[in-house]
Amino acid sequence: MDILIGFAVAALKAGVSGVVGNEIVQALADQGIDIGSDKLSQYLEKAQKELSQVLSDKSLMKMNVPEDYIDYIKEEIKGLLRSISIDEELFRNCHYDAKSLAEVLYKKYKRQKKDFVECESEIQKILYVMSGKAISLEKEREGFTEDSLVYLMKNEDKKMEILHTLDKFMKTRITDSENGRE
Repeated sequence: MDILIGFAVAALKAGVSGVVGNEIVQALADQGIDIGSDKLSQYLEKAQKELSQVLSDKSLMKMNVPEDYIDYIKEEIKGLLRSISIDEELFRNCHYDAKSLAEVLYKKYKRQKKDFVECESEIQKILYVMSGKAISLEKEREGFTEDSLVYLMKNEDKKMEILHTLDKFMKTRITDSENGRE
């Protein structure tokens, strides 16, 4: 996993599990990302704090979650984020869009629950808020733009290689066809 998504993933998982300080750095290390910068540690602590605030009782009550369901919903969200693979492809496939990410997470949740979902609207709302917060934090991260541009350039290089390979293949097929060697 590259560092671009690693921060958002670690922050999202740390936010729901209450992980702090060195444990956040460990969460990144578990993904194969080694950081030593105080700035990055500060970023992760800020991200963890903001994401875990989304699941606070006070925040959930502001989102009109019935008090009787708060603990249940917290555990459901935490369980989902612990159980699924949140990786760089997920964020990229969602184009860093909170709504898209929340929809993907909710579909995975529904699949886990075999389409039987209690507190559906509340869970969707919380996933949307958490997705928005995670993506916002990632976009604010120092180096996000540069990392994104590097990814795009690498991706474009790969696309060009594929096009060149296809072009060679097609030219060979046309030449073979013209010479009667199919």
